[in-house]
Parts: sequence; structure tokens; C-alpha cells
Amino acid sequence: MAPPNQGKGSREGPGVPAVWTASPSRDDERLVAAILVGSRAHFELFYDACFPRVYQYALRRLGAPGPAEAVTRNVLFAVFRELPRWPGRTSLLAWVFELAREAIDRRLRSPRRAVSDDGRSCAGGA
Repeated sequence: MAPPNQGKGSREGPGVPAVWTASPSRDDERLVAAILVGSRAHFELFYDACFPRVYQYALRRLGAPGPAEAVTRNVLFAVFRELPRWPGRTSLLAWVFELAREAIDRRLRSPRRAVSDDGRSCAGGA
């Protein structure tokens, strides 16, 4: 199967939808299908396209690079685990951000958030 958007000049790279909207697209469906049959290349394209977006969101919400990077990495690998259950009612990116929001909210509620990822105490509990 050829990657979706192959040769369409997507800034995100071949195989990743150039523009993600709130509604699912055929590109989302093809990308998910390729990842589910084991295409590491498609997953890497997806990961590389999503990581900066999710990271910036996490950084804004968490206020520190270390926790933002950890949450982003965990969310994207959770996406990979949960991909067979992607509901398809919304775009893939909207679903990723839903999972990111849930992970960030859990982290903000966690009593561990008073300690940074490297074990140092964070000022103000952030």
C-alpha cells in the first residue's frame, strides 16, 4: 500500500495528512491502516508529525520541558497501543489531543507533580 498523500508535497512528509481537521479523513484511515499492518515508516511519520504539536500543547499546560516531553512521548506510544480502538468519529489528530488532554490532566492532579522528571523539587508544586 502506498502511503497516503505520497507526492502531494505535505509539509509533514509523505504519508501524513497535510491538514488535519476535526473530521476523519481518508488519509487518517489509510495512515491508521498502514500502521496497524506494521508499517514502522508510517508510524515514524505520524510520530514525527505529531510530536511537536502535542509537545507544545503539553508544554503550555505543564510549564516545563521535561514533563512535557515525557507526557508527549507517553501519549504517542499510548496512541500506538490504542490505535485499533480509534473511534474514527473525529480526526486522528483530534483523538491524539483528547488523549493528551487526559494524560496532562492526570499528571496535574497527581501528587507526584511536585517533583520534576529528574527528581528535583519543583517550585510551587508545578
